[in-house]
Amino acid sequence: MRTGRHGRHTLLTMSGRLTADTVVTAEAQILTTIVLSTTPLHLALDLSRLEVVDLHGAHLLTKTHFAVRAARGTLHLIAPPHTPARSALSRYLLPHAVQHHHDLPLLTPSDPRSPSPLAALAGAER
Repeated sequence: MRTGRHGRHTLLTMSGRLTADTVVTAEAQILTTIVLSTTPLHLALDLSRLEVVDLHGAHLLTKTHFAVRAARGTLHLIAPPHTPARSALSRYLLPHAVQHHHDLPLLTPSDPRSPSPLAALAGAER
């Protein structure tokens, strides 16, 4: 696993296998990144180089989503179509998937303090 930056995103690039025998190490790296990250957290996991993702790996991706949400951050999963990682994503995680890291800037609001469209609408109705 490699750690880097892509714009405002902390980018973790995973390669090889995300299976029962590697998931503990991957989880430690992901959680360390979440804990040590500056706020707001914009985490992107590049899963495009994974060769195998088993049930344990898929479970880790779901746990990562909950951990990032608890840290009030955003998570994006880079998983192109027809890759092992894309087929391992639950339908719950599919909305967080993008095809390429070039798609990431399009998903992050320009000002993280700005309200979401729904929050802005709710505020306008008061």
